[in-house]
Amino acid sequence: MVEEKRKQITLSVIMPVYNGEQYLNYSIQSVLNQTYKDYELILVDDGSTDHSLEICEKYQSKDKRIRVISQENKGISGARNAGIDIATGEYITFMDSDDVIQSKMYEIMLNHMVSDGLDLIMCGAVRTENYHLEELEKDCEVCCLTKKDLYEGMFSNSETDWKYMVVWNKIYKTDIVKRIKFESSGTEDTVFNCQYFKDAKYAKLVKQDLYHWIQRSDSVSHSEYGTRDYNVLKDYYWMEQYIQQYEGQYVQYPLIKIYKFIFNSRYRARNTEFKNQVTYLIKENNKKLEESFYKNEKIDKKIKILFTIFYHIPATYNMFRWINEKRVR
Repeated sequence: MVEEKRKQITLSVIMPVYNGEQYLNYSIQSVLNQTYKDYELILVDDGSTDHSLEICEKYQSKDKRIRVISQENKGISGARNAGIDIATGEYITFMDSDDVIQSKMYEIMLNHMVSDGLDLIMCGAVRTENYHLEELEKDCEVCCLTKKDLYEGMFSNSETDWKYMVVWNKIYKTDIVKRIKFESSGTEDTVFNCQYFKDAKYAKLVKQDLYHWIQRSDSVSHSEYGTRDYNVLKDYYWMEQYIQQYEGQYVQYPLIKIYKFIFNSRYRARNTEFKNQVTYLIKENNKKLEESFYKNEKIDKKIKILFTIFYHIPATYNMFRWINEKRVR
C-alpha cells in the first residue's frame, strides 16, 4: 500500500547555487545517487560568476528530472523562493550546494512521510569535512516529535539546536511551504521553521545522520559582531511575538532564548559600531518582553532572577562570559 502511494507523489529538491563550482558536482551527484527516483531537482543559480551555471546546465541536459533557473543575485532566501515558485512536487526539501546526503535519505524519509501521514519529517545531520559517504549499517530508528519537541529543540541553545533550525535535513508539505516563503533576514531558516512548525500537526525524527553538512577548511569564521548578528536579534524578537500570538503555550522557549541573545549581543557589540543600535533595539522591546517573561509560569524562578541580574547589571554577564571564555582557552 505504501509503495502504491509513493508512485503517485513527487519530491521537489531545491538547491540554491552560488559560485560553487568546486563542490557542486559532489552535491548534485549525491542527489542523483538516491535510491528514491521520483523527484525533480531544481538548481537555482543565484548570479554565480564562476562556472556553476554551466555545470548545472550540463546536468540538466543529461537528466530530465533536473530543472535550472538562472537569476540575478538575490541571496539564499531569494533563490529558495524562486525554486518554491516552480516546484511541482507534493513535498519539498532543500539542500545546500556544497553538502552531500546518504543515498537512502529520501527513500527512508518519504516512506514515513507518506505512510504515517506526516506534515514534517527531519533526520539527523553531521558536521564533517569528509565527502565520503559510508553505507548505513542498520535500520534507521524513528521517533515521534510533538510541537513541544520542535519548539524546545529549536530554541534550546544546545549543541543540537541547529538541527531543528536548519531546513536542509527536513521534508515539508509543499502546500504549506508555498504559504510561507523565505525572508531575507539574519536567521532565515529558523524564521521559516518557526512558521512551518505552527502547521505541523504530525512530525517524526529519523535519528540517523543522513545529511552531511560539509565544514570546509577554507571557510571563514567571523567572530566580530556584524549586520547579520544584529538581524538575528531582530528575528528572535519577531519569533517570540509570533509564537506568543499563535502558539502561546510554547512561548517560554523563545523567551529564554531571546534573553540569552540580548546578553550575547550586548556583550559582543559593546566595542563595535552596532553598540547604539543594539542598545536601542533592546530598550525599544524591553517592556513588552519583560511582561511576557515574568508572567510566564513555565519559566523557572531561578532563571528569572539570574536574567534580571544579567539584564540590569551588564558587568555581571560580562564577567560570566570572560570566565567561561578563559576556561575554554
